[in-house]
Amino acid sequence: MRNRYKVYQMYILNVWYVLFEGNTKRNVIISLVAVVLIISGIVVAIVTNMNTFCSNITTTTPTNTTAASTTTETIQMLTDPDPACYWIEIDKSINMNYDDAVDACLKKNGVIGSPKDENALNAFMDYVRPERGYRRRLWTSLQIDPETNVISPEGAYTKWSKWQPDLGSPFVTFTGVMLMVHVDETTDKNGMANWFVTSLAYGVVCQTYLNDKKRPTDVDYLDGSC
Repeated sequence: MRNRYKVYQMYILNVWYVLFEGNTKRNVIISLVAVVLIISGIVVAIVTNMNTFCSNITTTTPTNTTAASTTTETIQMLTDPDPACYWIEIDKSINMNYDDAVDACLKKNGVIGSPKDENALNAFMDYVRPERGYRRRLWTSLQIDPETNVISPEGAYTKWSKWQPDLGSPFVTFTGVMLMVHVDETTDKNGMANWFVTSLAYGVVCQTYLNDKKRPTDVDYLDGSC
């Protein structure tokens, strides 16, 4: 750029000499041509530098594609559910209705839960399977409408025991769901069954989350990340 300005300076000096040191018509014409060339050169230099400046801005200006992608991933991570942790609260007096079950989990900063898959179901059953007696019953968080057979929450894992669930009249009040745990782990009577919520059970499936700072530390965690 500096070299160009030196050339333009030499042109200007030459024009000055011709205009003021010479007085022929030929010199005047040459001077005018020189002036036009100098002005054209300056315009070209300005346009070239502007294009270079704009090109640099375009090259160095960061796009927001990466930022948008990172934001999306962060939102996804925040909205994904935390890994669940499970334990069983026991009432050896077998005197726990559904409301009692909910309270038992809340007292330890948990919520009533249900097995997410067959592995969890088996872990819960193995934990409470009695050495003697007929069966144990555990409350879960599942609910069922006996008239429509609709389970909530939608898409929850279910494995019904033989002849279950009981649907239609007179079972319209059998809206709660329990785990049926028999001594014989091979019987098809193991699994889930619907009962009315005032029925009494031996215990309840409780649930918390791995990242919950208030999750209890004095329980026997079963299937799950804890």
